[in-house]
Amino acid sequence: MKFLKLITVTAIALSSLQALETKADVPSGYSQLNTCTANGKRYYKLQKTDESASYGVWNDSRSTWAAQYVSYNKASSTYKSKCSDNSDNPDMM
Repeated sequence: MKFLKLITVTAIALSSLQALETKADVPSGYSQLNTCTANGKRYYKLQKTDESASYGVWNDSRSTWAAQYVSYNKASSTYKSKCSDNSDNPDMM
């Protein structure tokens, strides 16, 4: 009986870690809107969680901002510019 509980707890713990691993690419406090890979670099267009009018573009390959605390239009423009070689990912909007 204890063995079955251990299996259940282990399964829950592993699935929780997997969810954290999936979100690890996006800086905390931001929600992912789009992603692309261009020239071997991964970019995310993000929206600040607590400031709905604040957006950014995150370069995951270098862990740096291409644009931060900008308008939606500026973030979209930067994102499109960085993802202009969107052959790796068709989700460039």
